[in-house]
Amino acid sequence: LEELQNLQKIKLEKSALLAELKAFRPRIAFDPEKNYRHILTHQTIFTTFVRVHIPEELDRQVVTWGNEKGFSAVTANRLEKLGKPKPIVSYLKDQNLLLNLS
Repeated sequence: LEELQNLQKIKLEKSALLAELKAFRPRIAFDPEKNYRHILTHQTIFTTFVRVHIPEELDRQVVTWGNEKGFSAVTANRLEKLGKPKPIVSYLKDQNLLLNLS
């Protein structure tokens, strides 16, 4: 985790994760100006999100890759039931990715 003082410093091409995902021909959406603020008692956290869309025909390969890396795939239904930090809930609501977020 790195604190950025300037949005110009964000370089997606330097992301190790995105470099690995290139094999899956991702479509990437990123808006560095769109951030979410979360105020805690001792600090304020600003977050930005990168949305990565993988072609549907590569779903199984992505799941296999994720499992090898220690990630677990979850369905949208399961994701709705998991606890999530407020900035992630805000992002998912804004993107209309989940219906029943609270």
